[in-house]
Amino acid sequence: VNVPIFAMWLLSLSLLGLCATSKAVQYDVTKPQIWPAASGQELYSSPNQIVRTLSLDQFDFNVESGVDPQLRPSTRFNEIVDHAQRRFQRSLQASVPLAGHNESLFPVNPNHKQLWPLTGIHITVANVSQDTLFHSIDESYELEVRPVLDNEPVVLLSSLTVYGALRGLQSLLQLFSFGWLQRSNENDSGTPVFILDNSPLLIRDAPAYPYRGLMIDSSRHFLPLSLIVKNLNVMEMNKLNVLHWHMVDSQSWPYQSVRYPELSKKGAYCDECVYSQSDIALVVHRAGLRGIRVIPEFDVPGHTQAIAPSHPEIMSSCQGDSHEPLNVTSERAYNFVTSLYGEVADLFSDSFVHVGGDEVNVDCWRESKDVQRWMKGQNMTDESQLQQYFEDYLFSYLVHGGNNIKARTPIAWQEVLDNSQQYPFQRRFPFGEYMNRDLVLDIWKEWIRRETIRSATSLGYQVLVSSCWYLDHLNLAVHNLYQCQIWDFDMDDNYFNNNSTRQHLLQGGHASMWGERVDDTNFWQRVWPRTSAVAEQLWTAPNRTKRIYDRKGKQIIDSYLQRLEKFRCFMVLRGVPASPFQPGFCREAAERSAVYVARVE
Repeated sequence: VNVPIFAMWLLSLSLLGLCATSKAVQYDVTKPQIWPAASGQELYSSPNQIVRTLSLDQFDFNVESGVDPQLRPSTRFNEIVDHAQRRFQRSLQASVPLAGHNESLFPVNPNHKQLWPLTGIHITVANVSQDTLFHSIDESYELEVRPVLDNEPVVLLSSLTVYGALRGLQSLLQLFSFGWLQRSNENDSGTPVFILDNSPLLIRDAPAYPYRGLMIDSSRHFLPLSLIVKNLNVMEMNKLNVLHWHMVDSQSWPYQSVRYPELSKKGAYCDECVYSQSDIALVVHRAGLRGIRVIPEFDVPGHTQAIAPSHPEIMSSCQGDSHEPLNVTSERAYNFVTSLYGEVADLFSDSFVHVGGDEVNVDCWRESKDVQRWMKGQNMTDESQLQQYFEDYLFSYLVHGGNNIKARTPIAWQEVLDNSQQYPFQRRFPFGEYMNRDLVLDIWKEWIRRETIRSATSLGYQVLVSSCWYLDHLNLAVHNLYQCQIWDFDMDDNYFNNNSTRQHLLQGGHASMWGERVDDTNFWQRVWPRTSAVAEQLWTAPNRTKRIYDRKGKQIIDSYLQRLEKFRCFMVLRGVPASPFQPGFCREAAERSAVYVARVE
């Protein structure tokens, strides 16, 4: 390959938009085929199409305030937009063959329509000074590809926040397809271009749920930092906005603590199998640029065996090799946990933190004479009461910002609800009382999902659902994951439909990639595109809105599978080794792969 020549024609890429004037027509679910599907769409179409061109080396974002054009964006805002523009351009360039081309595969503009220049995208953000990412931030956007009008921008993207603009850019990217502009004569070489189908168009879109996450597990198998950072790009493509990082567990402790460096020295798999403070800061920063929050999970008091080598004094005393859970009758255990979470609160900027609380094996507590003596002194008759005692302490500490840490909203697995209902004994609130509404419950037990959601919301808890989206359950194919909804609003007995307060308590959910059988050799194929199915349920909630899909008949299955197959090819073309889930062919990716093989050989 002649690199200079290749670079020249790559920089001369043209971006094409097919635009014309027309009245609005009813939205057709098959077009435009974006993933996740937009919650509300109108489509304008016309047979009189005009091609609009844009050179990538001259392409730019024009961003202004929707409130006051003179208002200056914040430094952080400008950084987010600058990085978004670079990713946008790289994403378009990713669909171009590395060298050589076959014009017969992707011909465009066969009728030689008139070419019109397009200089970029006009983005209007209502508040250019708002750059803080937080739970429930507005992510809505409106994307319009206008007819050809004199001196008016053709592609308009408007949003209330910069994070809504990021979501709109991901939709816009999926509307482009690559092709070769037909030659005017046989002596001319084809020009690489991009086509914007089904335009003019108007998309108004907003997420159904504010919490749309993916949980990764870096304890059962260590995940390289580069994988975690690259995965943020794929999460952005899917409009996910939470990385739930299950960082430590019984198998290993890769978190490199400043206050307790001995934890990773004795608890990590190897000296290199750790995440330093700077590593974590990098992930948090890169995630924020993509509108993704990073929520850590440090599971206590169970799943803590990796702490035992460095801090046996705070562990339970049991027969055999196991020393978990923490000995929550020891004051040293409380000092350790609060000090650790104080450090975590400084490192992770998000207002949420996951504290675990699941699968606590209480056999050690039951066997320990010291623990049983302490429980008797507190009038406790069951070990679940002891766990609730510990959880109350931790929740009080986090909610009220004990020891001058930044206050946090705790997320806990659903066992916390099970214990508090079974044993509503005297509570311990050393830093101040907390209310149910101050907590978020993560529902993970699929066999009692509906009952638990009903019980939790009736008591005022906020709820996340992960139970039917466990990616380590390999029997769950794409269609199984897609057909699970947080709540069947149409078939239920109006428990949520007639109560907006209860609906508001359903915050969303996350796919969970537990790491017992997953490392960097098979992570991508296990996670994608299966998590894409979850992403659409959380963004669009199709069976809740019923704006796009008909729940009756087979056509709904064909519709989403066709769109997901196209989106899977979209990801593959951008370097994501997403696994196939049905027979099919990604011709763009296949052509690029063939060129790559030719270069290697």
